[in-house]
Amino acid sequence: MRITIAVPLAVLLCILAATAGLCAPKIREYTLPEFKGFPMRPMISGEWVVVSLNETDKACLSPTKGIICYDLKTNETYTIYKGQTSLPTVRDGIAVWSGIKGKLADFVKGRTDFSDERSNLIVMELGTWKSSTPRLEAGPTMGGSVSDNRLVYIGQDKQVYLLDLITGKQKKIPLSGNKITWPNLYGDFLIWTNIAKKREIHCFNISSEEDFLIASSPDDDQHFGGSDGRTIVWTDSKNQVWAYDTGNRTTTKVANGEAADISNGVVAYCRARVAYAMDLRDGKEFRVSSGTIDCAPTISMNNVTWMKGDKIYVAELTFK
Repeated sequence: MRITIAVPLAVLLCILAATAGLCAPKIREYTLPEFKGFPMRPMISGEWVVVSLNETDKACLSPTKGIICYDLKTNETYTIYKGQTSLPTVRDGIAVWSGIKGKLADFVKGRTDFSDERSNLIVMELGTWKSSTPRLEAGPTMGGSVSDNRLVYIGQDKQVYLLDLITGKQKKIPLSGNKITWPNLYGDFLIWTNIAKKREIHCFNISSEEDFLIASSPDDDQHFGGSDGRTIVWTDSKNQVWAYDTGNRTTTKVANGEAADISNGVVAYCRARVAYAMDLRDGKEFRVSSGTIDCAPTISMNNVTWMKGDKIYVAELTFK
């Protein structure tokens, strides 16, 4: 005897799509505790959300109150720096910022005096709270980018330098542009923008010392978003999100949107003040934020964060 089981078409399609990774993820959205001060754009790396605070001026590019970090696993908040600083960057669980007028938290074992003109950059491993202030041969800087125990920064001579955090050795990177915005380091790739030519985006391979063009247009500015070590994402003046695969060196349009970031092949961006994402493995777009957002979303390990007013939101993505 044959038994027939009726399966709704929508369920069947989702079952089939799930085998190909096409079903949208389950999203759990929540807010972080409110902080004393005005939070600026949150950054995320793994379990850590790093936020800089201002006293009154939300638009100020140099935070005046300090830097805090929130552990998504333990729900604990840590104030790691108090005082004026540059905007921090965070990658691989390591935060980097410039000490201007302030000091490290008491539980951090490290120097608190930043009067040395050549050593104002602070590198901290989140969780272990190990910090260092590497000596910069090219003088003080307003921030840096770190990956795989290496750090890049722009010296006072406007040139880009690479510093090995283990050996302390550093060298000048031979980039071809004459007006370079802040370089970003992702593994062996150093991604930089030449603002002299409508914001051309370049990728410099540290091992091969090859510098190749990623995006350029005579009519549009290109705005770098992020990279996961293989794929580079950015947006242009027409509010289009693009992705460049460094493996096969191909460029693909992702979606219409702005302020893109990427982690593990999932691109986060916003459109009409709503956060969206797309898994590049199947090209399916899904909505991330339940409401509107006020700043660019950032993504790391299936967690997306953004701001709405003075509140910081996190969306946890669970893929089926």
